[in-house]
Amino acid sequence: MARLAVAVAVVIALAVGVWMLWPDDERGATTTEPLAASTTTSSPTTTEPAPTTTEDDHIVDTVEEAEEILRDIWFAWFEGIYNQDEDRIRAVVITEEMIEAARTQFTTMSFDQPPMSSGVVFDELRVLRSDSDCLALWSDSHVSFIEADPHRAGVDILRWDDGRWRLLSSWRYEADLWNSDCEAPLR
Repeated sequence: MARLAVAVAVVIALAVGVWMLWPDDERGATTTEPLAASTTTSSPTTTEPAPTTTEDDHIVDTVEEAEEILRDIWFAWFEGIYNQDEDRIRAVVITEEMIEAARTQFTTMSFDQPPMSSGVVFDELRVLRSDSDCLALWSDSHVSFIEADPHRAGVDILRWDDGRWRLLSSWRYEADLWNSDCEAPLR
C-alpha cells in the first residue's frame, strides 16, 4: 500500500512538472529580461506578421498597426514643434487649425531631449472605427521627451488624405461627437 501511494505521488509530481514546463500559447513565452516601466494594453500577439498599410489597402486591421500609425503622427508633430518646422507638421495634419496650434507651441513647449519615436508611449489604445476613409483611435498616452511628460487620453480622428493617414482632429472623450469628423468632406 505504501509503494502504491509513493508511485501515485511520483506520477502526480511528474504530471505537474510537465504541465508547468509545457509551453502555453495563451500565457506567452517567459523571459529573463526586466519588464518595461510602462505597458501597452492590446490584443494578443499572433505569430503572423501584421498586415502593412498600402495605398491600395490602407484599412487598419490590428491595434499594433494603429499604434504605429498614431506614434508616427505624434512623433512628427513633436519633432516639428521641436525644430519649429511647419512643413514637418503639415505632412501629418490636415487642417490649418492644427498647424496654427503647433505654431503656438514653437516657443512655449519645453523639451528634456530631442523627440524620439520610442518616447511616444501608449498605455492603452483602442480602435473605435477603421474603414477606408476614417480611423478613430482612443488612446491613453504620454511622451517621455517633454519636460512635464504630459499624460493624455482622448480620441484622435485620422483621415486618409493624399495617400496617407493624417490627423484631422482630437477629442477629449470617447463619447464626444467625433463621428461627424469621419463623415465631413476634407476640403
